[in-house]
Amino acid sequence: MEIFLNGNKLDAEIEHEKTLHEVLVFFEKECMKNDATIVQIEVNGTVIPAGELDTIFNTPLPEVQKLAISTVCEKDIVKSIKNLAVQLTTICEGLEQISVKYQTNNDNEVSAIITSFANSFDSLCHLISLTALFPTKFSHFKIDDMTIIEFLQDFSPILEEFETALKEKDTVLVGDLAEYEIMPRLTNLIASIQKIE
Repeated sequence: MEIFLNGNKLDAEIEHEKTLHEVLVFFEKECMKNDATIVQIEVNGTVIPAGELDTIFNTPLPEVQKLAISTVCEKDIVKSIKNLAVQLTTICEGLEQISVKYQTNNDNEVSAIITSFANSFDSLCHLISLTALFPTKFSHFKIDDMTIIEFLQDFSPILEEFETALKEKDTVLVGDLAEYEIMPRLTNLIASIQKIE
């Protein structure tokens, strides 16, 4: 059986394990020692959804030609969030200038700022979903006394209004929302991220 961990082939010897479950238990224990967790399991080229893992646990090892395991580490999530905060700082500067850029007919620059914001926000949502894997580390993470979920719930109506304003080409509302609603929330988020150890 070939075993891959995060895309790297391991020179692992299977000694006592007889089922796939026993191998996975070994990797889960190793992950726990390193503040990491398994996020994806692929058996013989097929990704196994989390809800179906118990159906493959008793698979005898001779039936497994290839096992690919993907893990995520707590410190890597922290590093990624902090890197994202740096990107968001630059984006905030752009959001503040949207009204001025519309007034000076720099619509292409506005589009670039909004695209950067959208991409970064997608990355943020993905990273937030990963923080749930490490509740001990992230359960106390607050933005203006709000949990990350409360923060997103508060942010959501603003983003919907922003999206509608963009579709309707309401440049005044787009500029106002960017400068007075979105940017301050991102600034508070950045400040909170910078406090993560």
